[in-house]
Amino acid sequence: MLLPADPQWARVVRLVLLVAAAATGGVAYSGLRFTGRLALTASGIRHGRRRYDWSNIDRVSLHRRDGRLAGVRLRPRVWRSLEPAPVVGGRDVAVPEQRLVAAIEAYRERPQALAVGPVTAPEPAVEPAGG
Repeated sequence: MLLPADPQWARVVRLVLLVAAAATGGVAYSGLRFTGRLALTASGIRHGRRRYDWSNIDRVSLHRRDGRLAGVRLRPRVWRSLEPAPVVGGRDVAVPEQRLVAAIEAYRERPQALAVGPVTAPEPAVEPAGG
């Protein structure tokens, strides 16, 4: 009722609404798409825009923040800076931290297995009761 009845105006409003809906959809999709942020590849681990080479990962451990699991800490073999060890995973990954640790450990010494195509990550080891 508040918009003018001119067909040109209606065309402009529809175009603006269409562009806004497409932009909102693109932002929502990129925010909800978990698979693009973390990848285990034959060359290393990709987390966002950072890459960690398999040859420089000495070991991995669960990272806790405020008493909660918050990703997986990668301990480098060679420290290249004074920054703390990198942490991958966490809230932006749909895979539980324990399964991510198991997958990284499984492929850390044999990353060539990831070059053949999609693989199934191993399940985490079951901890003994009371331990």
